[in-house]
Amino acid sequence: MSNEYLDFIVFLENSLGSFYANLKQDTSLERIQSLLDFMETHSFEHAKKIRETKIIYIKPELSENEILTWHNDLIRKVTSKLTNGKNLVTVLEELATSEESLGNLYKKIASVLINISEHYKKIAEVINKIGDDEYDHRDLLLRDRNRLLQKK
Repeated sequence: MSNEYLDFIVFLENSLGSFYANLKQDTSLERIQSLLDFMETHSFEHAKKIRETKIIYIKPELSENEILTWHNDLIRKVTSKLTNGKNLVTVLEELATSEESLGNLYKKIASVLINISEHYKKIAEVINKIGDDEYDHRDLLLRDRNRLLQKK
C-alpha cells in the first residue's frame, strides 16, 4: 500500500486552509476574523505535519517480484542439483537446505510486515492527534458561537 492517503489528507487540510482564507474576505465575518485566522493557520499546519510525517516515517517495502525471483531461483537450483545425482542422502540434504532457505525468507517477510505495521501505527498516532485537534477546533468555534449569542 502506498502512502497516497497521506497526500489526500494534505490535500484536505490545504483545501480547508484555503476555505478559511476565502471566508476571511467576507466583510460580514469581520467579528470572527481572528478565529478564521487561527483556523486557516492550523489547517495549513496540519498539512505541513502530515507532509513531515510522510518524510519521517518511510514505509518499509516488500517486493513481490524479489520474492518470486528468489523462489524461482531456489527451485531451479534445487532441481539442478537433484537431477545431477539421485543419491537419496544428497536429495534429502538439498531439500532440507531449501526448506531452511524458505523458512529464512518467511522470517524476513514477517520482519518486514512487523516494520510496516509499526510504520502505520506511528502514522496513525499522528493522524489521531490531528483528529483530536479538529475536536478542539470544533469546541473553539462553538465557544465563539456561544460568546456571540450572549452579546445579542
